[in-house]
Amino acid sequence: MAGRQKGYLYSIHRFYQYQALDLVMFGYCLGATRTLPTLSLNKAIEMFLADFNLCEDEYCFEAARSAYYRIMKSLKDKEEGEPDCYDSNSKK
Repeated sequence: MAGRQKGYLYSIHRFYQYQALDLVMFGYCLGATRTLPTLSLNKAIEMFLADFNLCEDEYCFEAARSAYYRIMKSLKDKEEGEPDCYDSNSKK
């Protein structure tokens, strides 16, 4: 049993792996679309997947689109002053 990993440890590793991949994809696509305003988000995601040799099984196109919009929304909310978490001094 020494060589086997617990299921939850594997899940934690995959969670952080995909979270990091989402952030890298977001930066790549934001940079590409800002540099080339005529480039669509879909094409930027396709370029990202091709540049890093990621197939649909490794990183789903629709998951990438959802992650891009989720990250963009969280950053826009932060700009507008909406708290994305509560600290002990804030009121809910």
